[in-house]
Amino acid sequence: MGKKFTMERSIVFKSDLKTVLKVLLETEKYPNYIDSIQSANVISQNGNDSEVSYKAKISVFPFEYTIETVKKSDTHIIFKQKKGFFSLLDGEWKLEESNGQVNADYIIHVKLPLLAVGKVVDKAMDLYFPGMLNDFKSEIESQFNKNKA
Repeated sequence: MGKKFTMERSIVFKSDLKTVLKVLLETEKYPNYIDSIQSANVISQNGNDSEVSYKAKISVFPFEYTIETVKKSDTHIIFKQKKGFFSLLDGEWKLEESNGQVNADYIIHVKLPLLAVGKVVDKAMDLYFPGMLNDFKSEIESQFNKNKA
């Protein structure tokens, strides 16, 4: 069995909820600003819900996965892997707009295949997911500030 881990992070976006939702739900644009994602191919899209296949890389290790993203409400987005590299990948965004910013909780459950344990797990925990959150933060705040101007 591969190693399973859960990561929970809170992040504050200096933005409005509308911009946060727009960026998080435009899943096909992730390669434009998330360093580790190299390409995205939209499989299906229905309103705010999507299924997108990604090619990504952690360090020198390339992998592919397909994620289904569903907007449950204006404050709750869920996502899960439909197929691909991970034995399990699912998670959610919980959002709350307050005092001119959006407080977000990012929760992800990941299980890597047996052959990918060890250093890849460490890289995922230390670089991939936290780096991705920083990439989201930069993009959301950049779009918000551009829209404000």
